[in-house]
Amino acid sequence: NIKMIIPELFSENIVRGRGLLVRGVMKAQMAAPNFTHVYAAMIAVINTKMPEIGELCLKRVVMQFRKAYRRNDKLVCIACTKFIAHLFNQGVAHELLVLQLLHLLLEKPTDDSVEVAVDFLKECGLALKEASAKGMHVIMERFRTILHEGEIDKRVQYMIEGLFAVRKNNFADYPQ
Repeated sequence: NIKMIIPELFSENIVRGRGLLVRGVMKAQMAAPNFTHVYAAMIAVINTKMPEIGELCLKRVVMQFRKAYRRNDKLVCIACTKFIAHLFNQGVAHELLVLQLLHLLLEKPTDDSVEVAVDFLKECGLALKEASAKGMHVIMERFRTILHEGEIDKRVQYMIEGLFAVRKNNFADYPQ
């Protein structure tokens, strides 16, 4: 499907319409989060020829995440982090962005922020482990600390335990 879409996109003037393209991809991703990996792959292919489009997409997704985080909009935060995770898996985003985002979410842990961080790390954990093993270790230690403190909801504690099980299986259910 992407093989047919990409040549058609490059035949259009996407340099001039890059904002519209990015907005359309972001809206489509929000409407159908299950296809996030497809949208991220499409942006990654476009990013190889025109890096400014990948950068614009990443900046806008990060801005959308920041707004949603300030508003405590968990659904939009989860959708944004999923898109960022897949952009990282595709090589559009850098590992420092992922680590900074996880640090932000786990700095002052709440039930919602930990849940978003768990979902985010499940999506990009394998790539993060390959890119920055030490960073991954620090993040997992932070999760372990949060789990031992016991100040979060039982449901979220079970999510963290599930994350440790996924990590033990080397993220087999969550390929890059």
